[in-house]
Amino acid sequence: MTVLGHSRCADFLPSPVVSLNHGTVGVTPVVVLEALAAEHRRIEADPAAMLEGSHGWLCDALAPLAAGLGAPAEECAFVDNTTVGVNALLAGLRLQVGDEVVVTGHTYPGVRHAALEVVERVGARLVEAALPFPVPEGLDLVAAFEAALTSRTRLVIVDHITSGTGLLLPVDAIVAAVQARGVPCLVDAAHAYGQVAVDLVRTGAAATVGNLHKWAYAPRATALLHVGALWPGEVRHPVRSLYSATGPSVAPSDWRRALHWPGTRDFAPWLTARRGWQYLEDLGVEEVRAWQRTVALGMEQRLCEAWRVSPSAPSRLRAAMVTVQVPAGVPFPCTSEGAAALRGHLRRAHQREVACFAFGGRLWLRLSAAVYSEVSDVEAVVDGVFR
Repeated sequence: MTVLGHSRCADFLPSPVVSLNHGTVGVTPVVVLEALAAEHRRIEADPAAMLEGSHGWLCDALAPLAAGLGAPAEECAFVDNTTVGVNALLAGLRLQVGDEVVVTGHTYPGVRHAALEVVERVGARLVEAALPFPVPEGLDLVAAFEAALTSRTRLVIVDHITSGTGLLLPVDAIVAAVQARGVPCLVDAAHAYGQVAVDLVRTGAAATVGNLHKWAYAPRATALLHVGALWPGEVRHPVRSLYSATGPSVAPSDWRRALHWPGTRDFAPWLTARRGWQYLEDLGVEEVRAWQRTVALGMEQRLCEAWRVSPSAPSRLRAAMVTVQVPAGVPFPCTSEGAAALRGHLRRAHQREVACFAFGGRLWLRLSAAVYSEVSDVEAVVDGVFR
């Protein structure tokens, strides 16, 4: 039987803080860091040859990762992170005046900024699907997206797991309902790969991009982009480079080469990503997911009971991330500056790294569980927010 929790801390470098914030950039296991160092040595032994042959190496490296996510390797490519992948997709989207792109109030700010720039450039507009937070029991999340669709909707951007609020959305049902109306979906899976089961072909979204350096335990910065047959535009890396030519003469596979070669770069993290996935498999993927969810819900329960606040969403919408309202009486204002001050206070005074944010006139803590986490990790936070 796999042992998880504090005994797994030995798998990671020593840290001056207890991380309750795996969802921000992840924490990389030592075995993966060692593989990364070995990959760097292999590259540096003959850098010109390695760089010239990098696309083939990268295609080989992503094949098992794509298979683990239920997608054909030829439909996938590496990118640095979800934000880069979303930008590459939106840059090739063909919009006209009056067209609409749907997001939500939970959309990651970087994704929202990218979408806003694209629509404003051509006179289109961003439309927000109504998704309240806290989320009431019984809310029909699929209907919330359907209600935002009009005859002018050209794309819906949906989170698999929302970034700040940690909501596990019914992405299969949302994608099916939206795309049945003839509107393609772009799934932001920044937090999904490794944290929950993902089958990209089953979900059937036009495009999906998610990070591997979080719950798939790959080195930073590593993400995987999947582009299906329903994607309505091109795929253009934000950096125009050697393989960035577009048009009818460009082979369909060249979008992958363009993403893989934005210029000279360090390919070692991408080439090592499968070692992170192997770490997860060695521990047992389902066991890890169950553990992380149990710990996250346990931390939520502990804080809600201590602070006498209600859970911010039904447990069915949770995986390894929960969001808890900070109680009244803390010496921090309900602003973005107050959230930053609270985060810094918990780190300095209580050695806890926690994501904090302001939303709806309140302060919230987003707690993430990983293989090394236990419910007791949150004890220092119970009273720590007050002093």
